[in-house]
Amino acid sequence: MSLVCLSASYGAGGGWIGPELARALQVPFLDRAIPAAVAERLDVPLEDAAAFDERPGASWLERLLSATKPLN
Repeated sequence: MSLVCLSASYGAGGGWIGPELARALQVPFLDRAIPAAVAERLDVPLEDAAAFDERPGASWLERLLSATKPLN
């Protein structure tokens, strides 16, 4: 049995490419499998887990600024 895993960066078209690739390979397409597994494991509604899926992360500058503390 083979497995193809796609990671789609925000805006990369993964929502279109994934199903098309599965159709071309004649295999099932499992979308949102990770949020569903997370929701089940944490015993939270799927909507709560999905709210954090594919959310753009902070930029390097935002991470840098949030890590620094003002000197008093």
